[in-house]
Amino acid sequence: MKIAVLLISLFCFFGNSFSQVNYLQGEEFWFGFMENMSFQYSDVAITSNNGAIGVIEIPASNWSQSFVVPANGSIEISLPLSLTQGNQTGIYPFGVKITTNGTISAYLINRTSGSDDATLIKPSGALGYKYYVSTWQEPAPFDDLSEYIIVSTSDQTVVDIVTPLGNTSVITLNEGEIYQFQSSSNLTGTYIESTCNQQGDVHPIAVFSGARATSIGGNGARDHIVSQMYPVDTWGTSFNLVPLPYADNYFINVIARDNGTTVTVNGAVYNLGQGGFLTLNPIGIGYLSSNNPVSVQMFTRGADYMPNTNLDGDPLMINVSPDNLGVLNTRFYSFDMIASFVYPQYVQIVTETWNIGNIALDGNSVANWIMNPLNPSSSYVEVSLPQGATDHTIVSSNGTFIAYPNGQLHARSYGYCIGHNAPFYEADFDIGYVQDTVYYSLFDDTICSCEPVWFNASYPDTSVVFEWDFGDGTTVTGNPVSHSFSNGNFDIELNLIGTSGCVLDSVVKYDLTVVNCDIEMSNLNPICQGDSVTLSSVLGQQFLWSTGDTTSTIVVFPDQTTTYSLQVDGGVQSICEEITVYVYEPSVSFLDDSVTICSNEEVILSPGSVGDYLWSTGSIAEEITASNAGVYSVQITDTNLCVLYDTTIVFVAQAPIWTLGSDTVLCDGSSFQLYPIGSGVNGTYNWSTFDNSNSITVDQEGEYWLELDNGICSTSDSIEVFIAYPWVLSVDDSIEICADGYSLNVEHDFSNYFWSTGDTTSQIWVEESGSYSVEVDNQCGQYGAVFEVIFDCSFAFYLPNSFTPDDDQLNDVFIGEGIGIKEYELIIFNRWGELIFKSNDLSYGWNGENLSGQEAQIGVYTVVVRITDSVGEFHKYTGHVVLVR
Repeated sequence: MKIAVLLISLFCFFGNSFSQVNYLQGEEFWFGFMENMSFQYSDVAITSNNGAIGVIEIPASNWSQSFVVPANGSIEISLPLSLTQGNQTGIYPFGVKITTNGTISAYLINRTSGSDDATLIKPSGALGYKYYVSTWQEPAPFDDLSEYIIVSTSDQTVVDIVTPLGNTSVITLNEGEIYQFQSSSNLTGTYIESTCNQQGDVHPIAVFSGARATSIGGNGARDHIVSQMYPVDTWGTSFNLVPLPYADNYFINVIARDNGTTVTVNGAVYNLGQGGFLTLNPIGIGYLSSNNPVSVQMFTRGADYMPNTNLDGDPLMINVSPDNLGVLNTRFYSFDMIASFVYPQYVQIVTETWNIGNIALDGNSVANWIMNPLNPSSSYVEVSLPQGATDHTIVSSNGTFIAYPNGQLHARSYGYCIGHNAPFYEADFDIGYVQDTVYYSLFDDTICSCEPVWFNASYPDTSVVFEWDFGDGTTVTGNPVSHSFSNGNFDIELNLIGTSGCVLDSVVKYDLTVVNCDIEMSNLNPICQGDSVTLSSVLGQQFLWSTGDTTSTIVVFPDQTTTYSLQVDGGVQSICEEITVYVYEPSVSFLDDSVTICSNEEVILSPGSVGDYLWSTGSIAEEITASNAGVYSVQITDTNLCVLYDTTIVFVAQAPIWTLGSDTVLCDGSSFQLYPIGSGVNGTYNWSTFDNSNSITVDQEGEYWLELDNGICSTSDSIEVFIAYPWVLSVDDSIEICADGYSLNVEHDFSNYFWSTGDTTSQIWVEESGSYSVEVDNQCGQYGAVFEVIFDCSFAFYLPNSFTPDDDQLNDVFIGEGIGIKEYELIIFNRWGELIFKSNDLSYGWNGENLSGQEAQIGVYTVVVRITDSVGEFHKYTGHVVLVR
């Protein structure tokens, strides 16, 4: 293919409704790579405004890598090819997941020699359940395979697939698995839906489609194309079509969501049924509208599609955004596909015409806007970007925009759309009461019983069934809905039921409080025990409270949560005329009235409540330690600012004072009586020998202990008993050793030591051959022994000439033997002179593996041995060894 340079720009836009949240950013992403026509690089780029720490992983293949993206910066990460791209139709453990501690944008880059493309990756919250596939297919010889992948985000994800011809199939994927499908036919119009599994769950999926390689327009140059598909529920009805930098000639696919869809492109009208699609070749700037939601993809042509230039093009694919899904700001990434050539890069920005003065690129205002003649309310601009891989910013101070970073070098191209800013698939609802309608989390009005409350849910997929549970036994379906409550606290639950019957999402809002507006309370907050609250009514002439009072206003002092009712006007009682006064329950485990401890003990006093403490000792800790007799009191101000009091009495009993004595030594065969010595030794005895008598007879070595319980206090002591045994020396007839000296050691403890050398220690150092005698004694007797020491440093060494490393425990290791060796080195080479094994340890031999841990081949190997003996002489051996298996 010829080397040439080409610029590409894209189209999409927004409209009159502007989103204030950038749903193109997130903290979790799932995606995968389709097969490129040759494997070279599977890369990911990440940008961040505030910086983030994260992990990118291929969980089903047990691969992961940590990363840090700086604030206002970007990074690129290369993933292992063997774990990212499958080479045929099938299921692969190649799903990629990114998780971070901060908001980022992520981009998929599929690079190879002569074929590249990229796409912006949507966060996990933007993943849906229903998709259509868009691909491109040229007739031979200008094409390869159309393809798509499905990425599973959870275990037991069941996916239904319907081809354009109506053929159906079902696959089941686990978390981190992808399903790749390839075909020599055009796969555009393939329907994909995640449905209920056996557990009744349905999970969101990601879908990417394009082609392994295609020429587009049949002009020769082929390229890999890929784009992430948008969920069906987020399609649109209005699209601005923006031309490329050097040519007006491009193609679009249009897919219909519903039957009876009418599409108008540059004034021409087309009719489509559900899942139907058409391919068009608009010229120049254009505009597309439809009566029902559609999906639009742009495809650039292959080589030689740029008239009046010396540049060749290359195919790429962009999923076009509806006009109403723009963003207010973005940090985007421009890629560097190849370093050997100048790589022109551009960004095209589309916004409403009134907003063009509010747009800034990398902090600079943007000029030279062009109005769309087919849709004058919108305009676009094409801006050249600096060379190289870097990140840029676009900010609008008012209305939203859609941008198209892009670039192309012959045989290399990329382009993606910063748009389709559709809300996440997260259920939520608003609440409306009287004239107030706000998000539930912001709702703070008092709700009166018996008056209607409105609930209005928001969710991208409007085809779901909205099922409401109002927490009072009432469930309804629909959206919006209204409901009247009696007084009380209620948890409101919304379940979204998909077309398959599974719950797609649930949201529970807690503690909707409904009160009786006919009774007024002086303090609507919970009170502490013993505090007062005033209740009053402005209704009626006659009053009868549940307390027996008959006035319009009463003061109550409840010590627990209490509901008060009121009868008015002749005793007619209404549910709307009762109120509950909530009382904080003490969160304290009260102290015991009294506690008795021994004089050698202490006790921890802990009420077990969270709050501010003040003890009678002056301590402000949550618990104190008491060892003295007395009265201890505490004041606790809990987290509800309620004050609690408690008191306990500590009694101290005198503990017995006694001992078993010091550790002692017995001669072998003797014994003695062991008993406690001291005061207060009456009580229950529990010896370590399991005896319960006042004393025990000891004639064995070991530790002895006694626990003595006088009915109030329990004390204990222990003693260690040692036996002095006669010493019998067990040695060889002689001690033969090659060394500069040797230590002779008497292993037992004795009172005295008398060596033939005149030494009187338990251990002596000798350096000459000869006989050495020693006499020892203790209270149990006198003993003696003789050591015969021979110093011999003669040298000997043996090495076999073959071995069989077959794990039969016979001759498995090639190893030398010898004596009088001070330094040792064994080196083994193969017949090409390559080092196979090396050891400096006489006890560590060769097991038949090379330095990489692989089995060496059967054959003859060269052996070199270098030895320094115990007297300092050097020996070198060179020979061969035969490896036999």
